[in-house]
Amino acid sequence: MVPLTKFIGRLHSPYSRKKIRKLDVDKALAVLKPGMGFVTRTEGELTNSFIPGFWSHVGIYVGDEWVMEAVGKGVVKTHLIDFMMSKDQVLILVPLFANAEQLQKAARWAIAQEGLPYDYEFEGGSKKFYCAMLYYAALKEGMDGASPFTLRKTWDVETVTPDDLPAAREKIGQVLSLPGVSAA
Repeated sequence: MVPLTKFIGRLHSPYSRKKIRKLDVDKALAVLKPGMGFVTRTEGELTNSFIPGFWSHVGIYVGDEWVMEAVGKGVVKTHLIDFMMSKDQVLILVPLFANAEQLQKAARWAIAQEGLPYDYEFEGGSKKFYCAMLYYAALKEGMDGASPFTLRKTWDVETVTPDDLPAAREKIGQVLSLPGVSAA
């Protein structure tokens, strides 16, 4: 039986138009380093109604123009152009608490999770992931288990949501907002 959340994740409004352009991808490439994160929003996705806050998806940049993300089919590696140009709004995040070596370690760990299933129950385990938990776990691994974030109760389980990341301004700095999205 297919979980309802898996079905909902496939529904999109036919009226949404992607606003990110190749020029925006080029701007992103000028600042991206492995371990940096993305929070994104795609207008018209039904899942926007179920995810608390404005931002609805998270990915981690792993270098060489690739992004790791947890989507309905599991943890996948997506080319940066495909990742960004399928979004309406993108905010690039840089973890302020980690050095380049720690972020590189987080990126390598995220790559190693490719093929794991999606966590439809939002349980936060180590064998399956939803998008924000993949980034959270990668950063935790990069920091040798010292998590920079505190999980909070959402949907009656301990979670991290896409909105939690940019809201933690003392831990995550926003470096680029596309296309002209307010970082506030």
